[in-house]
This record gives sequence, structure tokens and C-alpha cells, in this order.
Amino acid sequence: MHAPTGLLSLPRELRDQIYPYLTTATWNPQSSLRIIPPPSSDGQLYFWPEHAKWQPIALLSVNRQLRSEVRDFIASQHKTGNVRLELDICVKGYVYTPTWTFLNFAFRPRDSLDLHVNLTLFSTEAFRRNDGWPRQPGQIFRALLNFLNRFIYRGPSFLDSDPPFETPGPHFIKTLSVDVTFQDYYTMDTWPETVHEVFRMLKALTMLNTAGRYIGRVEVRVIYSHGLRAVHRQAGWDVRPAGADATTPALFKEDDWARIGFFFGDAWLERQRVPRSFQSNVGETMLNS
Repeated sequence: MHAPTGLLSLPRELRDQIYPYLTTATWNPQSSLRIIPPPSSDGQLYFWPEHAKWQPIALLSVNRQLRSEVRDFIASQHKTGNVRLELDICVKGYVYTPTWTFLNFAFRPRDSLDLHVNLTLFSTEAFRRNDGWPRQPGQIFRALLNFLNRFIYRGPSFLDSDPPFETPGPHFIKTLSVDVTFQDYYTMDTWPETVHEVFRMLKALTMLNTAGRYIGRVEVRVIYSHGLRAVHRQAGWDVRPAGADATTPALFKEDDWARIGFFFGDAWLERQRVPRSFQSNVGETMLNS
């Protein structure tokens, strides 16, 4: 009988320390990008990464022993609440670049997790108020809601046109945390207004009557220097189902949001079933009203 080699030749204690590295992956968000309008993206244009693919854990198909040990490790990750994903979204004008920078493949269908978003702003046009079209900052909020919905219902594979492995939802996000970073050094005077809009939009999400079905808490933080002034602002809000707390009732209804173009939850799912030509007519009617 041959002695075990490779991973199984190591003591179990060492194997348990290795599994976290074999079930996660990290990417550089700045590499290998191309512009493609992904399927079911409502025509929204964004940079689509060639890498950062969601995939099954290869160790699960090696043999029974590794399959059992990896399953035990995955169960412990969920028991201790250590499942976390990280997404970078770069904004330049009206083009948005979502890229996974950290994936935990221990994530399973309909599991809960923490989702961290690095929101990097290369320009702030989409956040400024004006009287032109599209009226701002609604356009950027629609884009961010679209990404959030696609993740909630389709899981980490929502960025892939033909994912080899899917984790259908809905998934519950225990904490949605957002870090805002500016890379726009030509219009620094717009930064304070932009920060205000980001905080306002995320707080509004926590007051939506159906948000508590999908999100437990929202946190946002921004740190930057403006002239001689250093700005460090952060806030967090618990998301409660409508009627759960009489002192902080939900202020917005999902149907009302949908009427003004902010689709979330069931309203977003329903919109995916509507023919695109009809969606366009509805959008034109809303803009002209």
C-alpha cells in the first residue's frame, strides 16, 4: 500500500489551515477589461471583466475524504459568519465597471453573507444634479440597484455571460458595506455634493419597505482630503422589515419606487419578464411625463 502524497500526506490540522486559501480567490480589478452589454442588463453598458469567474470548488470532486473535509470547512465558515465577498465598482461618467476582487467559493445557494463594495469614482457626473437627461443622480442609483438586484437573485455569477456554476437566490446580505474613493482630481469641488448623494441614496435603500427581506444592514464610509481639510465620514443603518419597529417605519414602498424607475426586489424580477420593447416604451413615457 502506497503512502499518501500531496495534500492528504499532511496532518489534518495543516490541511484545515490550507483550505481557506483553496476556497477563495483575489484579483486585480484593473486588468483585462472589455466593454460589453451583458444579457439582461437593461441595456446598461459597463466594463465586463474577463477574469474573476465564479466557479465550483475543485477539491469537492477529488475524492471522498477531501470532499468530506472541505464540506466540514464550509459548514464552519457559515457557522462563524465568515463568508464575505468583495466587489469593486468604478464609475467614470455613465460607464460602470463592476469587478470581483475577492470571492469565497464556500458561498452556497440561498446563503447569507457580507458584501463589501469599493466604489471608486473617476468622475462625478452621474452624481450631480442638473436639468438635462438623464436627470441626476437617479441614473447612477438605477445602475447600482441593478447590480445589487442581479447579485441578490443570481449570486456571484451575475457578471458572467455563460457562468459555469450558478448560485441562484435570493441571497441575504447581512451587511452591505461601501467604501467610497475619489480618483477625480479635476473637479474636487464636486466631491462634497457627491458624498452627500451617496449617503442619501444608501440611506433611502434602508427605508424601502421590502429591503429587509434581502439586507440586514448598510454601512458607508468615505475618507478624502479637500484642500487643507481632511474629510472622514461614515454612517450605518439597520434595515428592518416594514412594521417591525414603529419608531423607524419604512418610508418608501417598492411599487412607488418602481413607478419612478427605481426597481428593486419583486419589482425588478417582474421587470425582467417584460419584453424589452415594452420596457423602452414605459421608459419613454416616464421621461416625457
